[in-house]
Amino acid sequence: MFLVISSLFLFFKAYNRKKISYAFLCGLSFLFLRLAWGGSAYPMMSLGIFATLLAVVNFFHNKSTIEILPYLLIVLIMYQLVGFIAHEQGAIWHYHPMGSIEAYPVACALGASIVLEMFRLRRESKKGIKSGKNSIPTDAHHRIMAPLRANIKFLGISTIFTALAFSAFYSASIMGFINEALLTPTHRSVVHMTVAEQNPLAGSFSQFLSVGYNRYGIALHYALLMAPVLAYLVIFRASAGSLFLLVWGLPMMWATMHKAQLLFGSSASITALGATVGLLASADKKQLQNLRIVATLLLIFIPVFYVPLLGTYMYDKFVGFYVMRMGPSPDRYYWEPHLFWHAENTDYGDAIVTWWDYGHWITAVSRRPVLIDNLQADYHQIQDVARFFLNTDNEEEAVDILRTYQRAYERNRPDWAGIKYVSIDWTMIPKGSALHFIAQGDIDSNEPADPSIAWKNYMQCGFNPQMSQLEEVLEPIDGQFHRTQRIVFTCPRAAITFKLSGQNILSTQVYDAQLRSTVAWKTYSQSRDISLLGVQSLTGMYDRRLPSILQCARLHGQVPSGSICNMPQFRTLVLVPQEFNDYMLTRLYLGKHLEEYRELGLYNREPKPLRHFRLVPDYSGDGLEDGEFSFGYVRSFEVDFEGFGD
Repeated sequence: MFLVISSLFLFFKAYNRKKISYAFLCGLSFLFLRLAWGGSAYPMMSLGIFATLLAVVNFFHNKSTIEILPYLLIVLIMYQLVGFIAHEQGAIWHYHPMGSIEAYPVACALGASIVLEMFRLRRESKKGIKSGKNSIPTDAHHRIMAPLRANIKFLGISTIFTALAFSAFYSASIMGFINEALLTPTHRSVVHMTVAEQNPLAGSFSQFLSVGYNRYGIALHYALLMAPVLAYLVIFRASAGSLFLLVWGLPMMWATMHKAQLLFGSSASITALGATVGLLASADKKQLQNLRIVATLLLIFIPVFYVPLLGTYMYDKFVGFYVMRMGPSPDRYYWEPHLFWHAENTDYGDAIVTWWDYGHWITAVSRRPVLIDNLQADYHQIQDVARFFLNTDNEEEAVDILRTYQRAYERNRPDWAGIKYVSIDWTMIPKGSALHFIAQGDIDSNEPADPSIAWKNYMQCGFNPQMSQLEEVLEPIDGQFHRTQRIVFTCPRAAITFKLSGQNILSTQVYDAQLRSTVAWKTYSQSRDISLLGVQSLTGMYDRRLPSILQCARLHGQVPSGSICNMPQFRTLVLVPQEFNDYMLTRLYLGKHLEEYRELGLYNREPKPLRHFRLVPDYSGDGLEDGEFSFGYVRSFEVDFEGFGD
């Protein structure tokens, strides 16, 4: 964002002062911006649209329309030099073409400036007005302008013919640009339908004002207040700065409303647009007299809005709390052992298959290749990984999906081992609906599967201490008194109750919210073909080195906040419906204790040993009393395409 601001500042500094040297600095800043951020396309597009509209405004105000050309051309040329820096090893240059979203506005600006200047000078010549200076140009700006004006007729006619020829041969490309520019924020692929930041921030403009209030603070409302004022300055004063702020800020409001991902890219433009409220306080007394008083009051009260004198509510409302309070989420810490283990115990070319969220963590910290990362660049790869986890109940079919990519590694990077690991974490359970949705959809046509099937997922059942009976009570059972407890896990539309006596489970019952009745787990499970599983052991019957899920529930309120009993995999069970019982995500991530859950009657399949996947226990902490481990929050599996054998 610093590069965005510096690039635009230098551009206007160069244009206003007519300093070619500043234009080169601006071009360098835009070059770094393009290297650093894919969102550089938007500032460049905004610059092109601004220059096009500025040419039109200047034409009607009888001002030169080509004054901006040298600065725009220098920035454009240096923007293209990215290939000297970003290229394959051993190569000197690789051309990185601009997308149509950038190229068309800039080309339109260049063409419009020349053609309109040709007509403007012709109009002046008919009126007998002499344009230009008779003195010999001395600075770089005027040395460039002189030949442009002298040859403007030739340049203008050439531009018109070039534009007509291009339109005739590339009309489809032009329509594609219009579609991309106008509809991209509203367009979502099958993959992006599952991504929160790719979906609308608000369903209507009024809702956007409310939601945006907490994102941008009061700057959003100031921006809307100033839009008509700046439009007035553009129309009647030919204000270039006002025009740019409108071109830069207003489209981003519309785009962000339709795609939450653009919040970051829009923050500077909307803040800058809102900051122009200060112009009103210094406006000429004869103009905008009433607004002058309003603006002065607003400026006086702005500092108050940014100080939480009345508590955090005011601070949240007027500043926006998302940036101020964001920090690493707990799962980032739980991933730490995994990231360092792979960095220290695997080879450089050992690729890891995981969901895209964690790709950049792995490449940055572990320095290992991943099959997909959160650039979400290849939808077909994303779908293949989704199908691997949640679309096949056959291990060999799942491995065949990975074999395609292993062959690609062998062909393109023979010095690498290729796919060696599969990594899964707890958050992939609630994200299962997204994986299943992508796996079932048609990537090429962007047609999702039937929503009743596609959005199917696991259901989490969290320990509910309020509904549980943690104090032991005497209860007669089969003619004898037993000390019993009831541990309740609440799920969507159901609650599961374990009646315990010591370490033994006396009964498991389910309250069905739809039927408003309580039935035995066995009846509930068989009627729905559903299992109840956990990442950790339920009772600890096979291994007591780690607390079990039920033991953590019984210790509620007795363990410190940093205890592993407060990690989600020790407090939550997972309802696994129908075919999800056989999917690879279940067999891998929930597979360690399947024998125990089967013995307790909670898993309604016969556990199948995995042939091509072997759990890597070294960093997971399973069975170890050490807080440095993830304790099953993240699990990795070594992959062997030939099979590990018996």
